[in-house]
Amino acid sequence: MDLKLLAAQLRKPEGETGKMVVEMMNKGNLLLNQWAIEALELKKNDKVLELGMANGFFTSSILSVHPGITYTGVDFSELMVQAACELNQSFIIDGKATYLTGDAARLPFEEDDFNKFLTVNTVYFWESPEKELAEIRRILQPEGLAVFGIRSKKAMDQMPFTQFGFRKYDLQELQNLLTANGFHIHKAEIKQEPPYQFEDQTIIMEDIIVSCNVNHCCPGKII
Repeated sequence: MDLKLLAAQLRKPEGETGKMVVEMMNKGNLLLNQWAIEALELKKNDKVLELGMANGFFTSSILSVHPGITYTGVDFSELMVQAACELNQSFIIDGKATYLTGDAARLPFEEDDFNKFLTVNTVYFWESPEKELAEIRRILQPEGLAVFGIRSKKAMDQMPFTQFGFRKYDLQELQNLLTANGFHIHKAEIKQEPPYQFEDQTIIMEDIIVSCNVNHCCPGKII
């Protein structure tokens, strides 16, 4: 696939190509998602919002932790919202899962609606991270926990498609972004995955998982 097209599909999957790319993402991002979900420290009655859930493949990994957990997924790809609804129909019927089309900078929720927030592999695409982070702070309850999972800049630099529209971060840069926008770091980790094969290239895969709370002493940047 053309690298620029691949980058666009990773940002917003569309059409049959988008479905194929998401299947690839689910396999390639398995460990990153598992580690990010572990970092959520899920408990009974947690109300989870995931931003950029794609086709909702990992919803079951969240809901299986405890029967009292409820989950909402938001993605700005209508195709992915439709796919997530189809894949997780039983959770929707049981009232455990909801999927919505939405913009990360204008989330369709009231203040303090959720106590857990998760996003994996989306931060690269935020044009104005201050706006997205302000929204996350707004919808997260005071005692809530937000988890951000990304590939490190070191790993992303090995992937040629990331030259098209990706903003890359190392661990310190991501922590700086979060603390500058009203978050207090709870835990920050770098995790190593087994080498990953992309076409004819072996990539040393490095993941960053940062969990944080809203820092009420620091309101973040003024938008």
